[in-house]
Amino acid sequence: MTFNNSTLAGLLQNINHEKTKFITMLYKIKRLLEISEKDGYMVIRTHTNKLTLTEDITEIYENVKFSHPVIKIFYEFLLKSSKCVNGGEYFIKTVRRIVDECMEMLDSGVSAKDISNKLRKIKISMEETHEAFGTKTLVNSILKNVHLTNLLCDAVEEVGDFDPEKIRVIKVNTGVFMDSYRVNGMVVPNQPKGKIKKLSKTTVGIFDCPLDLKRPELKGTVLLKNAEELANYSKDETERIKKVVDGICVNAILVNGTINAQFLDFCNLRNILVLPLFNRYDVVRMAHALKAPVYTDLEATERNYAKVEEIECFRAGNKNFTKIVGNGKIQTVVLKHSLPEVLEEYEKKFLFLLNALKEKEIKVNRKKVKIESTNHVEAVVSRCIVEEMFMIDSDRERCFRYSLEFVATVLEVNDYLMAQKEEIALKAPPKYMHEDH
Repeated sequence: MTFNNSTLAGLLQNINHEKTKFITMLYKIKRLLEISEKDGYMVIRTHTNKLTLTEDITEIYENVKFSHPVIKIFYEFLLKSSKCVNGGEYFIKTVRRIVDECMEMLDSGVSAKDISNKLRKIKISMEETHEAFGTKTLVNSILKNVHLTNLLCDAVEEVGDFDPEKIRVIKVNTGVFMDSYRVNGMVVPNQPKGKIKKLSKTTVGIFDCPLDLKRPELKGTVLLKNAEELANYSKDETERIKKVVDGICVNAILVNGTINAQFLDFCNLRNILVLPLFNRYDVVRMAHALKAPVYTDLEATERNYAKVEEIECFRAGNKNFTKIVGNGKIQTVVLKHSLPEVLEEYEKKFLFLLNALKEKEIKVNRKKVKIESTNHVEAVVSRCIVEEMFMIDSDRERCFRYSLEFVATVLEVNDYLMAQKEEIALKAPPKYMHEDH
């Protein structure tokens, strides 16, 4: 087969056009990844036009004003990786290295399809290392605060595992992180009603009902003919309330519901502490923490109450709290800081660690990713392995696979990816791979 000059020129033009298209796309991804290189907090404008302070990379990329299909593909893979401890950061660093290498391979004449196919066929193995790090090292890589790391790890040691139902976090908007502490029990963000605010070595009853009498639904009107009938009606109700309170054989009651004023008066006379709870979730957690049953009726005859070491009310910042020290089945980390935004961020970090490490075998940096190099692409990718981050071994392998799959997916996408107009201005890719900064 013979080719004339015009045919060869057309083929070369198509090849150069294809190469330029994918290099441009990878360059845009590279610019996108540069956002995460800024350490610390960033002020972002959310989709609801609200300014917020955050260092969470998933939240930052969720609000990137970059109207291009590649951001949607990238964000999906980022969310998957971010479920692992340090997974999001590892994914971004690995993708950045692979993208740089792919741009050079494309510029040297390797087709995008060939790179994509070989990326998907790469076989990953995990090689044993002589290094091994503990749980504290992994936790501190997220919290970046030794005091908070010790608080969380001590709480985990007490309850036996990373369980968000057994380890609670309560935010106190005052002080600094060094003022934070751990409670061997629960902290409720409100104070007891009535005059009794503190008890030691006492008994507690938990009721998932209002502190009030059961009242039938009245479909009609009670007709009281005179003052004597009104007094007798009120007297009967008062006697019933007194009888119920006398039947409560504990020094403290926790209730989920409204509190009747007369009930509270009789509880004050009996020196009973009354603490309202906000919802049934707190009722269940409190029952688990104190190993106590939950009653739905104040007039229940058979009761099995719990013992607690201490119930104490305290004020921090501009809020009242109640500390209930139990038998160690639930631990609470009281997180203190003067900035609400920082408190929110660290509460997310605590909950993320508890959920990400729950029921996992925590082996940190005992293995590293290894690739057997049988072709040029595998040899290039083997240079992109990130080893300097603390991760669980199984998470490291998973996030590395996500990185390969993301770049391969981008290189398989054709013209529609280039059809969208970006809302932010991105400079054109350099003619050669070396950029001038």
